[in-house]
Amino acid sequence: MEVKFESITNFIQEMEDNATSKGAEFYCVLIPTSNVDPIAEEMYERLNAAHDPLFYFTRRKQMADLQKRLENQSINVINLRDSLQDLENGYLKFDTHWSEKGVETSADKIAEYLLKNSSVLH
Repeated sequence: MEVKFESITNFIQEMEDNATSKGAEFYCVLIPTSNVDPIAEEMYERLNAAHDPLFYFTRRKQMADLQKRLENQSINVINLRDSLQDLENGYLKFDTHWSEKGVETSADKIAEYLLKNSSVLH
């Protein structure tokens, strides 16, 4: 697992370095899997993963670890987990993509974060 995290964080760091070298701000948006949506849960039932606590624990821990590593590298992180957690119909029922409601909720969260934190918008 460590090697994958290192590869991911190195890649994101390179993107951030590239953006800032051109005078742009960089933000990394973390998007949780659809298992945060109680309605999309049915898809995981069909995959026999819905009752596997390791599946959920692993996903949450991976996201938290990635966020911590990125923040330790001073990379701006927008984590959509709290916004999408328990949002019914935030994802399509038998799909892992956002529904219109999920898109709107995520866009609102990102806009809120940028308005609060972006030096370009102030």
